[in-house]
Amino acid sequence: MMEMMDMSMDMNNTSTHPMMEMYFHFRENEPILFWEWLPSDTTGYVFSCIGVGLISLVYELFRFLRYKVQNDERVKRKASVTSSENCCCDDNETQPILKKEKSHLSSLYNSHHIADSILFFIQLYGSYTLMLVWMTYNVPIVISSAIGHIIGYLIFGPIMSFKEEEKIGDCCA
Repeated sequence: MMEMMDMSMDMNNTSTHPMMEMYFHFRENEPILFWEWLPSDTTGYVFSCIGVGLISLVYELFRFLRYKVQNDERVKRKASVTSSENCCCDDNETQPILKKEKSHLSSLYNSHHIADSILFFIQLYGSYTLMLVWMTYNVPIVISSAIGHIIGYLIFGPIMSFKEEEKIGDCCA
């Protein structure tokens, strides 16, 4: 019973740790992700906004890299199946040799799958980290994150669609 009273008293004590407000605000002196990341002046606050924007931009870069790894593997698989199906042989007796399907266990050790898994982890970790940044409800920090995502998409978005169109584009011409 005494422990419960001590715990409730500790929860109400805000002198050591300020309570996080759950509304949008513009406070400068507030921790971002860690207690150690606490901008104490306007310069630190501006650099924190720039840092959050760069984290968001790097997140978009890893999304692009993951897309590229998946797309390269997809194109590679499609090309190997298409080349074996479209074998133009003069001899009717010669048939193309199709590759044997890989087992699930052997596909786990595929280098593309391992690279995709590592990029998936980084992307997942980044997305949850950025979600926590947004949950600070600090308007300039949230806007910086959004601007980082927008700039990342502006940089990497056209590259993704151009590369995909280039690989799929004129395959039969």
